[in-house]
Order: sequence, then structure tokens, then C-alpha cells
Amino acid sequence: MGDFHCRIVALGGNEPLAEIMRNLTARTILISLRYQTAEGALASHRDHCAIAEAVIAGDMARAAELSLAHLGTVEAGLRFPDAQDPLADLRDTLRLDPAPRGGKH
Repeated sequence: MGDFHCRIVALGGNEPLAEIMRNLTARTILISLRYQTAEGALASHRDHCAIAEAVIAGDMARAAELSLAHLGTVEAGLRFPDAQDPLADLRDTLRLDPAPRGGKH
């Protein structure tokens, strides 16, 4: 899936932009692998096919429309776990519990 994005940008002939896309794609692939469902990945592939068909047909307005819809669909389909305090384990380890009543400190 990442190769699709890199190839689309490379077609524009702007090498600095293509390099940025390669770097971004490397990161987004990891996010997709971790947080995208199999159904979401299949839908993303179908979106890519539709975008490519619009580009091949020369309908850039349609390709742009499909691209924006694709981004929204991918974003909405990512399944992030419930936000947790990333320092919770450290806080528990360093917690100073009060001494039991009548106990020595």
C-alpha cells in the first residue's frame, strides 16, 4: 500500500517531495500494520485502485476527490487502544504508600 503513495508522488517529478513521501510512508505503514483492520486494509486497496483508474482516465478532479475520501476513510478506520497513561507503570513503581497505622516507618 505504501508503494502506491510513493509512486503517485514520484510521477510528479519532484524528487524532494518524493523523498519526504518515502519517509512518511515508512512511518505510516507501521501505523497501518498496528492499528488498521484487515477490512480497512482491503478497503484502502480498493480506494487505491479507484484513484489509479481516475488518474489513468485523466480525471484529476475525480482522483483528488477520491484521494480526500480515502484519507478520511483510513483515518476513521484506525483502531487505537484506549488512551492510557504511558507513565502509569513508572508511577506505580515509585509510589510511596503510607505506612500502616501503628507501624514503624
